[in-house]
Amino acid sequence: MAIELADDDLQLMVSEIQRFCQRSIGPLVERPARAIEPQELDRLTDEATAIGLLNFEAEPGAGLWENLDSSWGTQLSSTALQSVAQACTGVAYHFHQLAMGNYLRRCLGLSCGEQTIVCVQGTYGLARHSLARLLKGESLEDGDLRMLSDYFVRLDSERENMPLMFQAAGSWQHLLVPCLREEANLVWALFPREALTIDISPHSHGLDETSTWLWHPGQETPQEVITDRELCLRQYRDALGINAQALLAIGLGAVRQGYHKAVEYAAVRVQGGKPIKQHVAVQQMLADCRSTIQTVELLLKSLAELALTADNLGKVFNVRAQAHNLLCDAANHVLQVFGGSGYVRETGVEKIVRDNNHLRLLCGSPSELLLFLSEWESPR
Repeated sequence: MAIELADDDLQLMVSEIQRFCQRSIGPLVERPARAIEPQELDRLTDEATAIGLLNFEAEPGAGLWENLDSSWGTQLSSTALQSVAQACTGVAYHFHQLAMGNYLRRCLGLSCGEQTIVCVQGTYGLARHSLARLLKGESLEDGDLRMLSDYFVRLDSERENMPLMFQAAGSWQHLLVPCLREEANLVWALFPREALTIDISPHSHGLDETSTWLWHPGQETPQEVITDRELCLRQYRDALGINAQALLAIGLGAVRQGYHKAVEYAAVRVQGGKPIKQHVAVQQMLADCRSTIQTVELLLKSLAELALTADNLGKVFNVRAQAHNLLCDAANHVLQVFGGSGYVRETGVEKIVRDNNHLRLLCGSPSELLLFLSEWESPR
C-alpha cells in the first residue's frame, strides 16, 4: 500500500537527508583525492537505513525508489540522489543500486532484507532495435535473437555466455539479473554472491567508491527464477526507466557541486590584476554551467510527473540522451575555470568530470539510447 505524505513531511525528509550528507558524508570527502573506504561506506549505508533513506523491508517506506505510483515518490528519490551526489557521487550511486534492488525484489515477489545489486545493462550497449522489439512484445527475427543472446545471460542453454560487467560497491549479497530462457522469454534470476565466478577490478574511470565486477556466467543455478512473462517485461522496463532517471540525478548533483566550487574559486583566483570572475570567458562558462543545472532540474521534475509505463520509457531515454551530454559539457566548464589546477586530484574537480563521463556510459550511452529510441517510437 502506498504511503501518502504531505508537503511538510516531504520537506522534513529532504532536510534530514541534507543534514545526513553534511554530518556523515561531508567529513569523509574533505580530501577529494581520497575515496571513501568500504567500511565507511557500510556505516553510511547503515545510517541511511536508520533515517529511512534506504529500506530493505518488504513493506514500502518513504525513501529511495519507494511509492513510485505517486509522483512525489520519484521526485523525492531524484532530489535525494542529487543531495547525496553533491556530497559524493559514488555514495549516491551505491545507495541507488541498493534501493532499486529492494524495489525490484518487492515487485517480483521475492523476499526482502538482503542487499541486492541489479544488472540492468547487458553485455553490449542496449542491443539496439532488438531490445526495443522484445520489450514491445513484437515478433523477433533471427538477427534479433542473435543480438539479444549477446546482450542477455542465457539460462538453460548450451551456448556459452559472454562475461557480464557491472559497477558496484563491495557489500552486496545477491545479484538480480534479467536473463533469456527458451529463445526470447525474458525472466529474472536471483543469484547468491558466493555462487558466482567473479573477477574484481578497481573502478575503471569514475565512481571511485565502487569496483568493476566481471561475472563469468557458467553452470550456476539461480536461487530463484521469476518466469511470469508480462511481469518480467514490465519490471525490466521499469528498471530501465528508474536507472536512467537516477544516473541523470546523480550527474546533476555532481555538476552542482562543481559549479559551487568554480564560483568560489573564481572569486579568489586573481589573474591580470583582478579576480577571474570578472573575465568574460569565465563568466560565460559559469553561466553555461548554471543554465545546464536549471535545465536538467526542470527536465527531472517533468520526468517525475510521468508514470512508470511503457509509453513513457522513450521520453525518459530521450531526456537522458540529451541532458547527460549537457552535464558532461558543464563539468568540463568547471574544469576550465580552474585551469591547470583543475587536473589536480585535491581540488575534486577532475573527479566530477570523470564521474559524469562514467555515468553517461552506464546502461546506454546517448547514441545507444537514441538507437533504442528510434525503434521504440516506431509504429508496431
